[in-house]
Amino acid sequence: MVKPLSDWGRVILMGPRELTLKVIGETSRESPADSILRKTFARGPKSWGRFRRQVSHDVFNYFRWKGLLKAELPLRVQLLKSLELSDRFRESPQSFSAQEIQQVVPEWLRKTMPVSEEWLRSLQEAPRIWVRCRQGKTEPLETIPGTFHQPIETPTRGCLAYSGSADLFRSTPFQTGCFEIQDISSQWVGAVCRPRPGEVWWDACAGEGGKFLDLADRMENRGLIWVTDRSMRRLRRLRTRAARAEVFNYRWRQADLSRGAPLKTRFDGVLVDAPCSGVGTWRRNPDARWTSSESDPHVLAEIQQGILRAAASRVKPGGKLIYAVCTLTGAETREVVEGFESEGDGFVPDEGAIGAVSGALERGPSGATLWMDGVSCEGNGMFIACWRRL
Repeated sequence: MVKPLSDWGRVILMGPRELTLKVIGETSRESPADSILRKTFARGPKSWGRFRRQVSHDVFNYFRWKGLLKAELPLRVQLLKSLELSDRFRESPQSFSAQEIQQVVPEWLRKTMPVSEEWLRSLQEAPRIWVRCRQGKTEPLETIPGTFHQPIETPTRGCLAYSGSADLFRSTPFQTGCFEIQDISSQWVGAVCRPRPGEVWWDACAGEGGKFLDLADRMENRGLIWVTDRSMRRLRRLRTRAARAEVFNYRWRQADLSRGAPLKTRFDGVLVDAPCSGVGTWRRNPDARWTSSESDPHVLAEIQQGILRAAASRVKPGGKLIYAVCTLTGAETREVVEGFESEGDGFVPDEGAIGAVSGALERGPSGATLWMDGVSCEGNGMFIACWRRL
């Protein structure tokens, strides 16, 4: 049995290789690698930056190449092999055959969605870091080592990609609320919502608040946003982030939408960022490829349908309903949309909102699919659907 990680004052004595092996051994469905890493380094000094980057790099590379590793070998040998594969891919990605690349995801995935070689190769690349600069904040990004640049097609003028080695979470501009770290696909969700100052919105599955903060900024901190989530831990994190960002036009409540809508208010807009299998984040969270199961998309689709119906009941006439999931499986995207629309509950597709999404690989009347293949938005894979209530 793997022993728990030691406290932060002793972790560094293990050395990066031993700590990497420890994190890999601790990783599970209930304890994702990024969560373990975050807790491990939460209290470490800034001087740990290089140490932390090396451990994180090695952990994620192990899971990125796990499908090509021989499980019968000692974990230490598997780790060394994964680093060799990573170096080889960086230097010559085309040296990997199509047969090899097919092994970077579990076989069951092909039963749930189209799996192209181009997309699989994109999964093996390091993910981009995206930020969303906030209007009215004056702390210059020039104080952060590295470079920021704007993509050709962007959901906001403040959407920038970061290249560099600085810990953005510890930077002064971040600490003073000048920007948020938010994937570009997540920012596209806010662009589809397009809330206006003074409106009343509901972020039904708010999590730790990334999309909620985007909505609040787009509303210029005017109007009201209700945020709900079934996890009190996530809501506590959301409230901390809101305080740092000086966002106060919101109310919160712990709620499980599988039991129905917890609010009686009629909203101008409702965002359902539903719990999902997270296939679209497999570049950023490669360990999830091996802790997910074939049944997940189908089990989650039933939950998503229930949440969507509960949220739809609170949309006022003329209001918007947005459904977003960071996954690409048919059960959680197209089939959820078809199931919702078949009920004929007085909603019509908002084609204008979906048409505004740039970089979508697939687009229909109700929804758009963003792929992370380097051809479109270079962010997480995301599906977004939008309706208006008659």
